[in-house]
Amino acid sequence: MVRRRIHRLTLLLSVATVSCGADDEFVLDCKTTFPGELSYDDLVDDYGADNLSSEAIHVGEGIIENATVLFAASDRKRLEIFWHDLASAKNPRAIRVHGEDSEWKLPSGIGLGDSMIDVQNHNGRSFELMGFAWDYAGTVVDWKGGALEDVDGSACRTAVRLNTEKYTESATNLVNFMRLVGDTVFSSDNPDYVPLEPTVYEIALFYE
Repeated sequence: MVRRRIHRLTLLLSVATVSCGADDEFVLDCKTTFPGELSYDDLVDDYGADNLSSEAIHVGEGIIENATVLFAASDRKRLEIFWHDLASAKNPRAIRVHGEDSEWKLPSGIGLGDSMIDVQNHNGRSFELMGFAWDYAGTVVDWKGGALEDVDGSACRTAVRLNTEKYTESATNLVNFMRLVGDTVFSSDNPDYVPLEPTVYEIALFYE
């Protein structure tokens, strides 16, 4: 496993030079920190067994799945790993970070709490996302050819989700919010988003 540690450190140092500010210790990336062949044993080597636990986690639409949790005791470091091979705990299917704040970032530097304007600036243009008020609220579905478009051949695809609580602040905000609700695609340049100030509440990797 020493070879894996050296290889991982080399990759982390490489990605840190192009990650637009992402801390090299907490980069959520399938080319470096979390490759497709990752296993539970690798996590033990990299982070220590004491920082790993198992939990049954709600993943949406009433579905509960078992996952490995890294840094469960820390709100700012917590990360959830769902496996293709659950029995052997290897080959991740999805890895996610969600909440209000986290040390984990995507290689682009995007992380929890970033504003829609931040995300749009990273992408270099507007993007499309799903509506609010359901289990997959605010999921980005199309970067519209921007800088955050996943590169063909990548071992995984990234996901970014945004939400807001600003609709509770005024009747006008509630009207704007209701125009952006549901399993429907909206553009991030829709003016109804402006007073709602959506922020990122989840970043994730999804593997084939």
